[in-house]
Amino acid sequence: MRPLNFFASLIFVVFVTFPALLQSYEDSLLRTLDENPTNKESLFLLGEYLVQRNPEQAELYANRLRKLTTGTADSSELSRMNNIYAASHRWQGNYATSLAYYEKNYAYYSRNNDHENVAESAAKLGTINLYIGNNIVAQTYLLESDQIFKKMGTPRQKASSKLRLANFHLGIHQLDEGKELYEEALKEYKAINDSSGIATVSINLGSVLTDLGQFEMAETHLLNSLAYCEVFPTKRELGFAHDFLGLLRQAQGRLDEAYQEHLKALDIRLKLSSTYNLCESRLSVGKILIKLGEYRAAIAQLKQVFTYEEHHSLNQESLAHELLSEAYEKMGDYALALQEQKLFKMISDSILNTSSLEVIAQKEAQYKKKEQDARIKILSQEKELAEQKAFRSKVVTYGTITIAIVFLSLLFFVFYLYLKVKRQKNELFKSLEEKRVLLKEIHHRVKNNLQIVSSLLSIQKRQVEDPVAMGALEESKNRVRSIALIHQNLYQDKDLKEIDVKFFIEKLTQDLVDAYKGKHRNVSIEFDVDEVKLDIDRIIPIGFIVNELITNVLKYAFDMDQLGILKLKVKKEPDWLRLEVTDNGVGLPESFSLDTCKSLGYKLVRLFSNKLKAELTVESTKAINGTKVQLLVPYKTKKWKK
Repeated sequence: MRPLNFFASLIFVVFVTFPALLQSYEDSLLRTLDENPTNKESLFLLGEYLVQRNPEQAELYANRLRKLTTGTADSSELSRMNNIYAASHRWQGNYATSLAYYEKNYAYYSRNNDHENVAESAAKLGTINLYIGNNIVAQTYLLESDQIFKKMGTPRQKASSKLRLANFHLGIHQLDEGKELYEEALKEYKAINDSSGIATVSINLGSVLTDLGQFEMAETHLLNSLAYCEVFPTKRELGFAHDFLGLLRQAQGRLDEAYQEHLKALDIRLKLSSTYNLCESRLSVGKILIKLGEYRAAIAQLKQVFTYEEHHSLNQESLAHELLSEAYEKMGDYALALQEQKLFKMISDSILNTSSLEVIAQKEAQYKKKEQDARIKILSQEKELAEQKAFRSKVVTYGTITIAIVFLSLLFFVFYLYLKVKRQKNELFKSLEEKRVLLKEIHHRVKNNLQIVSSLLSIQKRQVEDPVAMGALEESKNRVRSIALIHQNLYQDKDLKEIDVKFFIEKLTQDLVDAYKGKHRNVSIEFDVDEVKLDIDRIIPIGFIVNELITNVLKYAFDMDQLGILKLKVKKEPDWLRLEVTDNGVGLPESFSLDTCKSLGYKLVRLFSNKLKAELTVESTKAINGTKVQLLVPYKTKKWKK
């Protein structure tokens, strides 16, 4: 990369860090200060606003703040004031004092674990150290800043960090790496629509692409940057854009256009305070005039470089003497050409010969010796590390293979167990299904057999003329029917273990009423049955009890012409299942006793109640107008389902 192009690019990045503000903002702050000259916040804001526009005035405001600040030597106000000093000295070109102020703030923010301001200070320290050539120090600060911004920075801070790293690679002549980072930063600035960032990257990217010979892309970026330069507080950046565009035109061989671009940059910089940038433009104009054959005009521009007392740059003076020597030589004035060449040589030697050549050579030899020793040491360490890495790699490889074999074996074993369990599960399911079908078939056959028994009892009943015998046969048939109904429900339902109590009770009651409908036609039935399921060991005794109680009601409770009401209630309560059979019939005799009653029906009721360990009560009083039988079946031995 050409020195002129590089230093111009580097200076441009330094000058584009602060956003644009309106002139009315400055006027408002000044009016506030007129009313209250000791208003520290207004002084801070003015100093921060003017560091680019008028760095000398900004420093004066910082001096006023110093007199007003009475805090400790380690305070936020002091760090804010140091930032104004650092920035104003930076824009004035006094990088040594600027670094000192930034280093104070960097230390203050580090002590207070203020990571964001640590990153900002490190970014400024890295930028200035890069400008003065301390590349290693610059890289340390820039990488620290980038690491913090990657974790907690805003999109703009992350993009600006990439811009600074791109500039670092540009400074150590790594153009491809710099170009890649510039392109990443440009993409991120566009994503957040940051005009100043887009302009900054576009100008620098145009400069890099010019050095890489990619003129078409360089021109696109530089021309695009011109539209964005309006966002900056001064026209300093526009001067960079035209100067870099002139360098591109020189590289393209379009010398007249290059001259016009350099003149635009010179005209802008004549109106700005930075004489350093003005000298850069005079050197660019002088160089292009020599190429155009305008030697006298070139000489006039180049001699202007030596007239400024505001700054003193041996690099610029050296380049000016070199170009003057070339101009005089082409004019044929070899004496002046030789004189300028000698001055160029003298200044170049003075830059080199800060101490004697012998000392330089001795130090260079010592440096090379140390560098060689360090390289040998590094190579030895690298070899040792490589051997360790190779050993670790083998260990990792063999370990990985071993783990993979163990894992695959375990996986195969688990898969084998899975298949085995699945096969056993399928066999068990098949066996259970066969048993379920068989059990349904058994219930079906039992029901059919009980139906045959019921039919035989019906046939036998028709052969008997004795009313007592006929009644006994009818009751036996009803008992058989209640058991058959249970088995019918079991084989018809999906659940082979439990019976729906509501369906069973209602069906059994209706069958009994239908059986006695010739005797009682005016009996209405009222059901209040919860949704409960009972296992077969419970439902059969309950079925017998319900059968006997309903049969007893239908036979004895109502007169022929009486409108009878039969109520059946089954309720699931916290401690038991409550079964109630109530009628509004004639009631029981006053001498009735459940314990002494010799009726077969009540004997069966007592028998099955005892089997269920249930509490049986019978009420027949005028208060209830009929008979009420209640059965409380406890939950202790079996689990009910609802």
